[in-house]
Amino acid sequence: MNPIDSPDRLAVLCAALVLSMLLSALLSATETAMLALNRHRLRQHIRQKRRGALRAAALLQRANRFLAVLQLCRCLSNGAAVSLTTLLTLDAWGEPAALSLALLVALLLLVAAEQAPKRLAALHPEPLAYLLAGPALWLTQSLYPIARVLALGATVLLNITGLRQASARDWADQQALHLRIDESAARAPLGRERMQLNVLDLQSTTVAHVMVPRPEVVGIDIDDDLDSLTAAMRNSHHTRLPVFKQDLNNVVGVLHLRSACRWLTMEQRNKAALLELTQDAYFVPDSTPLPVQLRNFQQNRRRMALVVDEYGVVNGLVTLQDLLGDIASHLSSAPLASQGDIFPQADGSYVFDGSTTIRDINRALDWQLPIDGPKTLNGLLTELLENIPDNPTGLRLPGYHAEILQTKDKLIKSVRMWRTTDASNELQANTRD
Repeated sequence: MNPIDSPDRLAVLCAALVLSMLLSALLSATETAMLALNRHRLRQHIRQKRRGALRAAALLQRANRFLAVLQLCRCLSNGAAVSLTTLLTLDAWGEPAALSLALLVALLLLVAAEQAPKRLAALHPEPLAYLLAGPALWLTQSLYPIARVLALGATVLLNITGLRQASARDWADQQALHLRIDESAARAPLGRERMQLNVLDLQSTTVAHVMVPRPEVVGIDIDDDLDSLTAAMRNSHHTRLPVFKQDLNNVVGVLHLRSACRWLTMEQRNKAALLELTQDAYFVPDSTPLPVQLRNFQQNRRRMALVVDEYGVVNGLVTLQDLLGDIASHLSSAPLASQGDIFPQADGSYVFDGSTTIRDINRALDWQLPIDGPKTLNGLLTELLENIPDNPTGLRLPGYHAEILQTKDKLIKSVRMWRTTDASNELQANTRD
């Protein structure tokens, strides 16, 4: 294509391109500034009748509408910038330069219209939020019907494809919150960012991650003789004990320590009297999120539950103390300094108990071991090896190296691990059957 004949057309295209990039930058700054506002100071300014604070509060009362409109406007402004760049390039220099200049403008949009405005807004949220609240409120009131129609179209598309809308929405909300925390990290106190991200991760944590695994559950087998039952109660360090018949899958109740003391003081102790003192067992699915289970404990006035899988098999036991302990660890602003099952070595490696949960290892050492499968280190290594090794065995996995030091009773008891600089894409075991 020949160079453009009209300088006016070039000027118009350049001006439109600059305006579209400026609009995108303002939208990015508005979003970050609004979400980074100090709510306590905002309430103070509302009581003082500050106009910017009142407008910002009106936007935040319906933040979903505000964010939907901002997303729509940013998509339009970014698309307009790329389209204008293509037209300008085709008119001025022809097709060969179109792709290169379009990529350059896309990079400029990412830096000048996304990252830089967001960083600036995160450092100075209050003045920017109050300044931009008026235009943002007008945009939200004017364009929300269009954003609503587009959202309904997305809902129809999800219904057609069979995707779960609630899960997708929750995932999007989680990702958005993570992004906001990352953007405000520059002005947050030391450690605050990590604590906030840990709290967000609670929603993806289930009772299966914090339960006492089945091999470690301490209970009472009602088929044992009276002397064994008496010894089990007297030696127990737990307040509540599951009572089962031969196997933990056949739970007949839960015995409280107070009830056990009453049974131990009876002149004529028998199993029938013991069963009368038990409470009904409380079962929960292993996929229950921690916040949900905490609320269920409160509503059902329970402190212990047996965790079952989709087939009804008992996989472990979870208590209110386990949940509160895990939540408290998420509220910590620093990595766990020490763990009873994690032993640092002089050469930089660590020795772990095989029952240590992968989540605890990741949190304590800031590692990235996979958490979407087995919950313990023993389970992870057993799954990779597909057997229980009789001799010390080395194992390589992406970014880490493991040496199994001790096995006992069909379980991996002790493991030595360290980071490696070479992270392969496939898991490789050094020993095979």
